[in-house]
Amino acid sequence: MKLKLSPIGGFDEVVVVDAENRFEIPHKQIDFETLEVDDAYGNTASVVYVDYPPTFAEEDRLAYRERVIRGA
Repeated sequence: MKLKLSPIGGFDEVVVVDAENRFEIPHKQIDFETLEVDDAYGNTASVVYVDYPPTFAEEDRLAYRERVIRGA
């Protein structure tokens, strides 16, 4: 299944998650605005855009990324 990315830009990372259980789904980036995920996730795949604050260190980025993915 192919997912189109928002043209808004300005984000640091794109993650595909299961919308119900919030675990990461493996994906392949086809081009700048298209991601591909396995068809088994067709009904539950959701794109999450992660935009890190510029002052965050690496360990802060990992914790922030997890909070964004989990929706906390």
